[in-house]
Amino acid sequence: MKAALVLTLVVVSACKQEQAASPTPATSPTPAKDKHFTVSFSGQPATVGDAARLSLRLVATDGFHVNADYPVSFVPDESPAVAFAAPRVPLKDTAAKTLCAGSAEDTCALDATLSPKAVAAGTHRVSGVFAFSVCSADQCLIEKEPVSLQLVVSAPQ
Repeated sequence: MKAALVLTLVVVSACKQEQAASPTPATSPTPAKDKHFTVSFSGQPATVGDAARLSLRLVATDGFHVNADYPVSFVPDESPAVAFAAPRVPLKDTAAKTLCAGSAEDTCALDATLSPKAVAAGTHRVSGVFAFSVCSADQCLIEKEPVSLQLVVSAPQ
């Protein structure tokens, strides 16, 4: 009887070790949320003491357009390279708008220029969150898209 019990324990133990050694099947990742827009963030080299020239571009895609009622803005992260005048930069009224093809009122692209003061020489990361909304005939989506770039700032000559 004891031998049968010992043999059963050995078999159970071996099965558990085999299960632990075999990898668990991988699950498929959840598909990423469909994005109905593209965003780009770029900058031109700047000089300490001058305004840097940063550009944000939003293009609505797949039958979406930029929501004209949403307060489009940029919330910058702290950066040693540049100093923004405010913790939130409103862009709705200053951005250049490109109308959608065949529409007299819907904007499909938005180009905004940011001009923070360059404060430190070197190559620095400038980042923040671009907040906007895009709409289709059926729905409006509020988006907060993180953006970043490397900005070269030179010392004044």
